Amino acid sequence: MRVTWGMSMTNDKQRVNRRNVLATTGIALTGTVAGCTGGNGNGNGNGGNGNGNGNGGNGDPIQVGVLAAEDFAPSAAILRGAEHAVEQLNQNGGLLGREIELNHRDTQVDPQTTRNAYQELVVELDVPVTFGIMISEALLSVLDLMAQHQSLLLNTGSATPNSSRKVAENYEQYKYYFRPGILSANQYSEVMVYFATYGQENWGWESAAVVAEDAAWSTAAFEAIQPLVEDSPLDGVNYQLIGTDVEDFTPIFDEIEENDPDITVTLASYNAARMGVQWSRQERSFNLGGIANELETTGAYENLDGDCRYAGVYATTH
Repeated sequence: MRVTWGMSMTNDKQRVNRRNVLATTGIALTGTVAGCTGGNGNGNGNGGNGNGNGNGGNGDPIQVGVLAAEDFAPSAAILRGAEHAVEQLNQNGGLLGREIELNHRDTQVDPQTTRNAYQELVVELDVPVTFGIMISEALLSVLDLMAQHQSLLLNTGSATPNSSRKVAENYEQYKYYFRPGILSANQYSEVMVYFATYGQENWGWESAAVVAEDAAWSTAAFEAIQPLVEDSPLDGVNYQLIGTDVEDFTPIFDEIEENDPDITVTLASYNAARMGVQWSRQERSFNLGGIANELETTGAYENLDGDCRYAGVYATTH
């Protein structure tokens, strides 16, 4: 049996479309900001996080920051989710009896712009907690500032394992960093191998290929997944690290087909949707599934001209 995960097929081969609905959109805010805004709040940090940016307890709005690029769909989804969550919280009385004020800065998917935006939020606006940052290179550019200013940072997009590694190696310096959801690209790799192994047990898959974009998070995942595949019941037959700006996937697919895998696992943020559409239109012989961040956005169907009808998604709770 042939299975597609995330993309619909146009050929007549037997396929199974797996439809899961992610019904919950959340923001890790309540416990975090509660820890930043003390009950005795005199405005000097005694009720805050100890460095003077606790916003006191005088009834002024609680300031939070979000770092997201409006022109990059997966990152823009972070901003939309934050706006929706803050609106809902304020409609229900705010937090600790105070309204929440959202401060957005556009990262433009660029490390230096992200660093400047983070510094503006934390240093100039005195925001005690920020979240967002979709790209791992951008996240890594602000961690030293976070540690220096002891301001909470909730990473809700980037998946590089280097950020969590910094916490593990120097907890006191980097303890202000949190990653709601899957911790890093290493765990993404484990999930993808679990998915492929499930296919081996249920659909008779015997071999796997891996295609990853050359970005910080996906390169780390690419390195982590290879020994996991080799230790699984599947034969690893092809591993490719590709650019983030590929427009024509034909030669990449040709190389994959020469190795005849049952499943090709993707690790991609920038181009996974285009990859899936071309795979579908070319009616390739292998299955395709994996990380496709574009499919998480509400405009994915329109952006892909209806070629992708179903996307399987997952939720994590912590």
